[in-house]
Amino acid sequence: MPDPKSRAAKRQILPMVGTVFLHLKGATTLSKCTAKQFPFFTFYQTGCDIIRGIFIIPMIGFGKIDFFSFHTATKEKKQKNVALFPLDFVLMLVKEKLYSVILWLIDKVKQMETIQIKGITLNDIEQLQQIGRQTFYETFSAGNTEENMTNYLNEGFSIEKLTIELSDKNAEFYFATLDNTAIGYLKLNFGQSQTELQDDTALEIERIYVLKEFHGKKVGQILYEKAIEIAKKKNANYVWLGVWEENPRAISFYKKNGFVEFDKHIFKLGDDEQTDIMMKLKLA
Repeated sequence: MPDPKSRAAKRQILPMVGTVFLHLKGATTLSKCTAKQFPFFTFYQTGCDIIRGIFIIPMIGFGKIDFFSFHTATKEKKQKNVALFPLDFVLMLVKEKLYSVILWLIDKVKQMETIQIKGITLNDIEQLQQIGRQTFYETFSAGNTEENMTNYLNEGFSIEKLTIELSDKNAEFYFATLDNTAIGYLKLNFGQSQTELQDDTALEIERIYVLKEFHGKKVGQILYEKAIEIAKKKNANYVWLGVWEENPRAISFYKKNGFVEFDKHIFKLGDDEQTDIMMKLKLA
């Protein structure tokens, strides 16, 4: 006949392991009930031991929620309590995990809904100059000299140059705005206004820039999708662009959207000649 003490010891192994792991995670008690509430406690406890063992890893993964807490009920009875399962498990999981995830997703959707695309006119020229200079500096200052950056920002984003570009019927600018504040912008060129190729069946994305604090929030993707929408409306056969070979973030972005490399060209920033990778996306 098996030794009762040996059987009791075995029954305590899993609860002990579970307790150690959970308390190391700083777990807190969910709910409990005394052993005397269960007529067939020995059978029940063995089942709970198995369940506790199975759920150790998931519980640790969820973090800091103790679904099965073991402690002394009273000094007189010296009997252990076991947490109720599965109702408390489900309710707590929904309340503390799923509910928070749902709220997070709703917040992200609302954020995306508030990002608007707005055409840029001459009335917006100062705002365009400001965001143009800021985003260019944030993107390229680390890889260029301060002198070259200053000269390019002064010349490339001067009011005179922007006025000419905004007045060009074969070029279009768009802001991405959040709460009426520009957080990114897009520049498109058609026909003879394209910086290269000048193919009437093509559309050039000359610029997609987003303020650094909004990177990773899909603003660039929204601007890109606007460019593709316009290209399709104009029945363009393909969209092309140039991207600095030392800008892996941008290269990866366009590759994820289906662009492929087809050539290279030289872009001059101050006295520094840099290589741009030319990429295209076929639409027809």
